[in-house]
Amino acid sequence: MSDFGDFNSSNDPTADFLARERAALGEDADLFSSGEVPSGLGADAGIDLMGSSDITSSVVSPPPALSAQNVTSPGAADYSAFESDFPKAEELENSQAFHKAMLPDEEPEVVRQWREKQRELIAKRDEEAENKKQETIQRAREEIDKFYEDYNEKKQRTIEDNRYGLLLWCKQQHWR
Repeated sequence: MSDFGDFNSSNDPTADFLARERAALGEDADLFSSGEVPSGLGADAGIDLMGSSDITSSVVSPPPALSAQNVTSPGAADYSAFESDFPKAEELENSQAFHKAMLPDEEPEVVRQWREKQRELIAKRDEEAENKKQETIQRAREEIDKFYEDYNEKKQRTIEDNRYGLLLWCKQQHWR
């Protein structure tokens, strides 16, 4: 556990948890701490969670927002209290804690080794592909050169054969 910091300085697990959360949030921890405990949740809420036999102390009236007199339509709800208690999403996305939570500071060694191995494999494949491409281009050039050499030889033979044939034909026409 020493890798995660020494948060076991007290025996109170709640304090340890809050210390870890504050360390994880960094500068943005102040955005979430208002210092207020919601009503009905504090030590003076009137509820004995340890099982007291006094029934009258466990009766709690509903919060004011749920009483029949304060019920309003959803369209008329006042969101200002909610907006003042919580930071805006844009502030959270731009916050340092958001980026720390999304991207770890250091990659684990296994991930770093895997990425390096993948880079090497990709580089090797790229090199092989480039070599194969160059070989194909060279072979194509050789084939094209060979084609034109053969074509030019056939063309030259055909020209010579036609000249010889024309000479023979001309001789035959004049000798008759």
